[in-house]
Amino acid sequence: MADLPSPGALASLQKIYALWRQWEKRFSLACQPGCAACCTQAVLATRLETEYLAQAFPAETTAILAQVSDRQWPAPRLTTNQFAALCLARSPEPDDPYQPQSAPCLFLDARGRCQVYPARPLACRVMASTRPCHEAALPPEIFTSIGSVFMQAVEHLDGRQWGSLWSLLPLVLAPVEAKGAAARDNAGPLRPCHPLPGLLLSNREWQQAKEVIQELLGLISGQPSHQQEKP
Repeated sequence: MADLPSPGALASLQKIYALWRQWEKRFSLACQPGCAACCTQAVLATRLETEYLAQAFPAETTAILAQVSDRQWPAPRLTTNQFAALCLARSPEPDDPYQPQSAPCLFLDARGRCQVYPARPLACRVMASTRPCHEAALPPEIFTSIGSVFMQAVEHLDGRQWGSLWSLLPLVLAPVEAKGAAARDNAGPLRPCHPLPGLLLSNREWQQAKEVIQELLGLISGQPSHQQEKP
C-alpha cells in the first residue's frame, strides 16, 4: 500500500471541495457558525482528506494527537464504495456492530465552532439541514444522495485507506510511531479504499445533478467533464 498520495491527488481533492461548495449554494440551509449538533466524533474519512487537513492545520491536528493515539476508534465494516457495490448488486448488507461516536468533535472550540472548518472532510461537509437541528434536522432533497457520490469519488481518488479520522491522524502526523502501534493492535479498524463501482443515484437524481456529477467524475478520471456518463 502506497504511503504517499498519487501526484495531483491533493489538488484534485481541493477542486472536489470547491465543487461541493458550488453545489451546496443551491440550497437554503439553516446551518450557522456555532451550530454543532451534527459535529460528533463519528467522522469517517480517507487518508487523503486527513493529509489535506493536517497540512492545512498542523497546529490544531498536532494538538489532539495524544488524545487520539491511545485508543481504538470504531469504523463501519464497509467503505462507502463497498456499500455502494452491494446496493448496486442487490446483495444483502452484512451485520455490522459499528456504533457511531456521539461525543462532540475534538476540533470544536468552547463556542462550538470548528477550528479546522475550511479543511474539514466530506463527511462533515455533507451534513446540513434546512431547519435548525434543535427542531429536528431536515437535509434538503437529493443533498444526501449527492453527498454520498462525492464521498465515493474521494475514496476512489485516494485508493489507500479509509476509516475514522481519529485513526488516520496518527498515521499522517506520526507515521513511524503509528505503524508500530498498528502492528501491535492488528492494524486497527482502517479499511482499504475501493474503486468506484457505480453511482447510488436514481435516474431522476442523475438528471437533477448531471452537470455537477459529470464534473466530479472528470476530476477523478482526468477526462473532460462533458465526456462523462453515469457509471
